[in-house]
Amino acid sequence: MGLLQWLRLRSAAKRYARSLGPALLRDYGTSEFYNPQQIRATVRRLGLPEAFIDLGFAAFLPEATFDEVAIDRQKGRRHALIELFRRHQPRIPLGSWNSAENTAYVPGFPDNTGP
Repeated sequence: MGLLQWLRLRSAAKRYARSLGPALLRDYGTSEFYNPQQIRATVRRLGLPEAFIDLGFAAFLPEATFDEVAIDRQKGRRHALIELFRRHQPRIPLGSWNSAENTAYVPGFPDNTGP
């Protein structure tokens, strides 16, 4: 894989990791896995680059199904894509940030309201 293709894949991984999971959850509910049609439909709706749909397949399909539908079926590819996907997932799940709960009180810090 050339440098330009790697940079495109990395950029796509960031977009997929930040938006695909929350969109699948919102559209189809909680599930360990989703089916290829759900992933394709959500990728299209979000405007994610379909050339990199294997990222979504790797992250949200069981291995056997990934092996059937993946565009690039190179051995070991799924695990590399999962690692790349996970590397770019937000540290705090989207929608879970609450500034009141996640801000620590620091005694003596100006403009701090303490207990």
